Amino acid sequence: MNNTDYDISNAAVVGILNSTYNYWGSQSPNFTAIIYGNVSYTPWFSDVAMTQILSKEVEENQTVADNETVQVGNDTDEVVIPINSPVQNILINSSIPSDKQINISLVNLQDSEGNVTLGLNNFLLLRETLVSNYSAEISAGTVISGGSSWDGKISLPTIKVNSDYSVTDGDINVVVDLGSSTPINFSNAVKVVIGDMAGKSAAWSRGDGSMTVITTKCNNVTNHSNIVGNGECYVDDGADLIIWTKHFTRFAAYTISAPVVTDTPSSGGGGGGSITWPKVTNETASNETESNETIVDETESVPEDGAISPLRDGINTITGAVVGTVNKDKNIRNIVAAILIIGGMLMLISRIRGGMIGASYFTRASNLHRRAGKAHMKGNYTKSGKLYGKAQILREKGERKSFKEVGYGGIWKIRIWKKSL
Repeated sequence: MNNTDYDISNAAVVGILNSTYNYWGSQSPNFTAIIYGNVSYTPWFSDVAMTQILSKEVEENQTVADNETVQVGNDTDEVVIPINSPVQNILINSSIPSDKQINISLVNLQDSEGNVTLGLNNFLLLRETLVSNYSAEISAGTVISGGSSWDGKISLPTIKVNSDYSVTDGDINVVVDLGSSTPINFSNAVKVVIGDMAGKSAAWSRGDGSMTVITTKCNNVTNHSNIVGNGECYVDDGADLIIWTKHFTRFAAYTISAPVVTDTPSSGGGGGGSITWPKVTNETASNETESNETIVDETESVPEDGAISPLRDGINTITGAVVGTVNKDKNIRNIVAAILIIGGMLMLISRIRGGMIGASYFTRASNLHRRAGKAHMKGNYTKSGKLYGKAQILREKGERKSFKEVGYGGIWKIRIWKKSL
């Protein structure tokens, strides 16, 4: 070459000197300093053994994955994966803030359509935090489809702010970002582990803070064959929540909200309650009671008018009915006044009585509701649904009883037995 300023120089006016697949002394050579003229140097080998290949220059905040395990440093924003990289594990320890986004770059592995086919090793992406660990494991040979618009980058597990996200039926416990610049799908399901969240429900989101609930439960921890299309399923594994997914996005663990019970005054003066109930289908609602419970349907029969006998003493009560008699020898005004006074007293008693009857139903409903909540927290959703249904029936009975007793006076009635005056 007859030059001392450059490693390779092409002084030819036309033509390109092919210097691809060379090792230039480091992973990130300064090609501006060592190449001159029309020289083709990319891709190149990034290791002395000339096995790993790069096609993009490595920047200061990037680390090349040239070992089986890469421990991400505090100054690293991106881990670059070369062709033929032996990497199997990329780890972020708890000394790095859990909300710091660090990407892996698969750009060197992308084909002409923008897709990536992984090699013979499983690929573990792990983030340790002071609270729990979060990871994603991609199996060997998986094809990652991102299309021509994908930049080849994937976010390592990154913890997001819970308050930025919402789910319709619960409260967010944690959100883990595994997203990318565009939607990406996987030919094999990826195992996402959300540490210490067993028993929680699962959801995902893309673009905004509104979470989509994951409704499919995996067949078991290792069998996820019931995933539909590029969907997902969830299952518990020890203390952890597992999500098997064929797409990357933000994933969340959340707690289903329990029904809210608030005390409200009864119109009948007795105890009562207002309950916000979860949606219960007709199949889960049942009129049957637990074997150890007896719910008494309190009903009273009102004597027919023909069964009421006038008494000479004027006013008396017979089995809960008030009978007023007016004798033509009595002063009508005095009798009417007495009836009005006693009627008012009976109405007050009726209001108290109505509230007490309604309250017994509300109490039973509240007990069943508490049992339903415990069953739901244990994952016994069928039992929970049935108990919610029973509680709803009891509450409605209580409302009808209170309305009947208070609104209409129930079986307490005032009658005037007339004789001809």
